[in-house]
Amino acid sequence: MNVNLSKGKITWKRINLIFLIIVAFFLLSRAGLGQVWYAEIDSNMLPTISMQYHGSILMDESDLKIAQRDYPELYKGINTYDDLRSVKLLQTNSGKWMSYYFPIYPLFCMPLKLFFQLISVDQSRCFLITNALLVLVALWMVLYRMNVSAKRRLAAACLLIISPIVYYINYINYETFVFSMLTIALVYYINHNKCRSAFFLSLAGMANSTVMVVGIVMIAEYCINILRTNRHKWCKQTIKACIKETILYGICFTPSLVPFVAQFAYRGESTYGEWITLKEFIGARFLTYLFDPTVGFFSFAPIVLLLFLILIIVACCRKHRHSIVWLCFFTGSVGAFSLMFHINCGMIYCARYIVWVYPIVPLYICKEGLNEISTSKGRVGFTAIAGLSVCIIMMINQYGWNVLDPHDFNYITKQILNYAPQLYNPYSATFYCRTLHIDGAYDINDPAYYLDSKTGNIRKIIFRADADSMHAVKKLAYGDQDSMDFFDKKVESIPLDGKFHYISLPRMSRYQLTPAPKSLASEEMIYFAGENRNADLYVSQGLSSAEENFAWTDGSVMRMTFMISDYKQHAKYKMILHCLGTFNGKQNVEITQKTVDCITKDTICGETQIEFDVIPDENGYVELTFTFPDAISPKELGESDDTRQLAIQLQYGEIYKQ
Repeated sequence: MNVNLSKGKITWKRINLIFLIIVAFFLLSRAGLGQVWYAEIDSNMLPTISMQYHGSILMDESDLKIAQRDYPELYKGINTYDDLRSVKLLQTNSGKWMSYYFPIYPLFCMPLKLFFQLISVDQSRCFLITNALLVLVALWMVLYRMNVSAKRRLAAACLLIISPIVYYINYINYETFVFSMLTIALVYYINHNKCRSAFFLSLAGMANSTVMVVGIVMIAEYCINILRTNRHKWCKQTIKACIKETILYGICFTPSLVPFVAQFAYRGESTYGEWITLKEFIGARFLTYLFDPTVGFFSFAPIVLLLFLILIIVACCRKHRHSIVWLCFFTGSVGAFSLMFHINCGMIYCARYIVWVYPIVPLYICKEGLNEISTSKGRVGFTAIAGLSVCIIMMINQYGWNVLDPHDFNYITKQILNYAPQLYNPYSATFYCRTLHIDGAYDINDPAYYLDSKTGNIRKIIFRADADSMHAVKKLAYGDQDSMDFFDKKVESIPLDGKFHYISLPRMSRYQLTPAPKSLASEEMIYFAGENRNADLYVSQGLSSAEENFAWTDGSVMRMTFMISDYKQHAKYKMILHCLGTFNGKQNVEITQKTVDCITKDTICGETQIEFDVIPDENGYVELTFTFPDAISPKELGESDDTRQLAIQLQYGEIYKQ
């Protein structure tokens, strides 16, 4: 068999084709058979209804009836505006609704929706298949149109696809659209086709305007080139020579203005300017998007990012002008969405914003960055290390963490917090979001802590250094006298500067603290879901994020601690947990209490309740451990990619005196 890649039967062109076929099979299989995930669903799905049946981007309540017919599983029970999900559709001056985002992504999904409707296939799959096709088109452009060697094209394509974009294929939102349009725009930029580059970049900008920072840099570079080329000419001569080309170039950017025009036309104002009202300094957010192992580039590509930054800084020091432009592409884009309010808004695997701009990194590396490495062996080793590092990190996180849970730390971050928490001091909103398991968490100032899921001990505490918070944080934990003395000294050593501070307690430390039990009055409700959810005050381990009206137990063990505030020594207490359902049929439950040497066992199935005696200690302290030996993940059953070990759907509970 001839393996000469230059003249033999196996050529780089054929290798690229085989690679594209394999990726196409993987992505289309995932889109056609995988689980459907969504966020901001109404801003993406309802416009397809209004555009198909009314030829308009505006919607009203009548479209919900059609959506229930075309998308029955996703619009069941959605009958009025108040039933719509986040982000809510915007009200126009005429009383109709419009999408929070301009519906360029739904427009691209329309052809497949019409085709699936014609052949009576689940129409919601049109979004997922479109996602896969968009990514495949972008990869095709890289493999067959980018003006670099075939080996570098393949390296760039590998680095692009080995990223969280594979998860976003199953996500009904515009992440894959922006990712693909930016990739195509950068390929044309590399090929010096500035008009096509501007046009595809503008399409990406119609979905989210922050990506247009790349366009601003392109325009600045274009103007500088004109001035450099015509520096010996009069201003009038320069204008005359460049006017037609400049107007054409400017026209190619105009699609990015359409969303602003539409919102001003229909609403008299634009939501796209809201991000600039953020008052806090963007430095912390900027560094979070780069280096945070939970939401930033470090969550999947730490080595790739570091190598990228090293190469681009070296190139800039050598005054390679094109590398300076690429550095502005990257830092400008990250800086732009660092100004946006959201940093923890229901994102799969990592912050979705970095998925948009990630193409800048591999395309720069393969176009310009590798030129800074003098030997061919060095270039091969560089790209191999980059690709393998991303594979390894994503595989580790896939193995030990539910990538669909946007309100939890990933597996690698948890190990850092368990063994060396002093190494990870995240942005405050990220820590609050992932420890309290709530979306956003931007305005919380109360102390909070991360618990070791294996031992139930506190590993890291955050609090604001003011008098009230420092008083509250001392009541947050308890332990032996040495541990409490150590903790008190740590708290008192922090200056009252009003900033957020962390205290770390590694697993190997001699000082160990557990959460101080919260007070719970008899007949006071514990809510596991809904607006009144308070279960996180009492459950230290084994509870997943809230869903519509319940929360799954997560894992084979759930721990619950509390103090009965109105405890009477000779009173008898019972607890009732109301369960909406079970996973995978019957579930066995074993309940142990720290104060008594006995086990309560029960077997439940479907909607029911668990009732058992509660025996507090002499101070009214209760510590319960629920064991679910039959907990199993949907992934193990082949139902979805969800790796949570599920057992019971909990709605609410209460404790009462007999």
